[in-house]
Amino acid sequence: MQEQTRPGQPVRFGPFAVHLRSGELCKNGYKIRLPDQPFQVLCMLLERAGEVVTRDEIRQRLWHAETFVDFDHGLNNAIKKLRDALNDSAESPTYIETLPKRGYRFICRVEEEARKLEQETPGVAKPAGWWRDYRLVTVCTVAALALLSALAAISTGRWHLRLPGQPAAGDLSSIAVLPLQNLSGDASQDYFAEGVTEALITELGRMSSLRIISHQSVLRYRGTSKPLPEIAKELDVDAVLEGSVLLTGDRVRITANLVRANPERHLWAQSYNLDLRNIARVQDEVARDVVIQVQGKLSPERQDRLADARAVAPEAYQNYLLGRYHLNRGVKEHTVQAKLYFESAIEKDPNFAGPYAGLAELYARGMYPGPRDPRGGYWDARPLAKQFAVKALGMDETLADAHTALGWVALVEWDWAGADREFRRAIELNASEAMARMWYAEYLAAVPQNFTEAIAQAKLAQRLDPVSPLISSRAGWVYFFSGQREEARACWRKVQELETGKTGAALAFAQVDIVEGNYAQAITALERTAAEGRGAFVLGTLGRAYGMAGQRSKAQELATELEHRSGSENIPPEAIAYIYAGLGERDKAFAALEKCYQDHRWLFLLNVNPMLEPLRADPRFTDLARRVGLPAPSSG
Repeated sequence: MQEQTRPGQPVRFGPFAVHLRSGELCKNGYKIRLPDQPFQVLCMLLERAGEVVTRDEIRQRLWHAETFVDFDHGLNNAIKKLRDALNDSAESPTYIETLPKRGYRFICRVEEEARKLEQETPGVAKPAGWWRDYRLVTVCTVAALALLSALAAISTGRWHLRLPGQPAAGDLSSIAVLPLQNLSGDASQDYFAEGVTEALITELGRMSSLRIISHQSVLRYRGTSKPLPEIAKELDVDAVLEGSVLLTGDRVRITANLVRANPERHLWAQSYNLDLRNIARVQDEVARDVVIQVQGKLSPERQDRLADARAVAPEAYQNYLLGRYHLNRGVKEHTVQAKLYFESAIEKDPNFAGPYAGLAELYARGMYPGPRDPRGGYWDARPLAKQFAVKALGMDETLADAHTALGWVALVEWDWAGADREFRRAIELNASEAMARMWYAEYLAAVPQNFTEAIAQAKLAQRLDPVSPLISSRAGWVYFFSGQREEARACWRKVQELETGKTGAALAFAQVDIVEGNYAQAITALERTAAEGRGAFVLGTLGRAYGMAGQRSKAQELATELEHRSGSENIPPEAIAYIYAGLGERDKAFAALEKCYQDHRWLFLLNVNPMLEPLRADPRFTDLARRVGLPAPSSG
């Protein structure tokens, strides 16, 4: 164990350090201006952290008798300056609590070596032999704490102490931000706690090289009683950040605790009190403090970004969080509400980039139930996704989710260079952006057909969002397009585990069966799925299986049904092409694919989609690939 803290070493609490000999207060290594008298009050409070220090005790120790008349004003002014330096609040204190007509109490946890430290304030005499007594007390204290730590590790596994000499958190490589607890007691404010959680995840991803688990994957742990080591093992992370949020009017209190998972050990804690208008800045500060704890410092680029954080109108921010809350529900019914809240946020604060990025993501995911295109095609969300992404990036170029949305637009518009550029930029800005990595993986598999890198990106996306059905499903398709069918099946089995009772993976398994020639097995599964809902791709894949199995009349019936429904519904033409490919009716199959080309559908998958394999040798297929901008397809 390192030599114990001496009086010349700083007293630490939260992000602050008090250097007693030099009379300096620092935050994360940066000096904070604090006059002598408030500094001496702080030293006195730290010396008796957790205890009430009366006003009379402060007067006797720090004010001379002849200034007694001015004492009340002087002490009140000193406490105000001290709170300003600590960014503290009298109404909702993090550090200094006021006990009316009695005194003050320092309520934040002070590192254990500091709690036994005698005050060393200039001008205050020390009793003879104080250093000898201090060293004796310190040695005894450390021994007792070490024993308590060992006993706690054996018994409960939840003893949070940071002992002198413990290594810093610099060896951490991954963190999960658990859902912050809503302390208001009002369930209608759950959206706020969830939104702040998501914002912290995003900011940590943007500020650090750490692997930060996706918001969707941590949502399942809201209100959980699972031990932290178990959660960390399930999410494959080194540490977790837990805490709470309390929203009262326009005031917000955020507490954050960083805990190592194995062995479980408390590494850092801090509370933040703020005006709702400045919440974006404080979320940046929380993320910065965590990054500094783990990595030691921020890059100059990230420090500049923190300095540029702007205030946001409180109503705009709350509407933005409500929009994110509904968007994250992942169903179309909620996207209508998400759209309304994002639009309301923009109305309240037109210069706030967040809701523009939210709308871009909403349209990019294809989740908003828009109207039918009057020309007879499907409703095209690309122009709106692009419009809002460009608007958001015009205000804040560092928004990874807006770059991700632009990458999606470029991908479906067959702008391969643009898709590559935007996905790379999104990942550069936030290496933990799971959806950017997943779409980038699909691009790599489908366009340059770089299957090795595509699979690497898909695996990273899965580690970032390990319990997301969407990510596991898309990863399965990347494996499937790459020819790794067993790995694809493993992904889709996970989807079945995560979405018990849903049939989304049945279509994927059936396509593998078709590729492997197991037509009867595919037909059995797809007929069961079609009985529960006659989705276009389910019927198109079933028709493909019917055609390959020689059941031509059944295949033709499904083709006729989809063609009839396309007069009033947004039926993807590629689903019809699947059936005619299975029937060997190439003219009709290419007519459907030509409709895809006219509608600018998802033809970026043309060269790797196994359902179109029977058409690949036809010169019209090569010509279509050329017009889309893809390389000439290979057979098999």
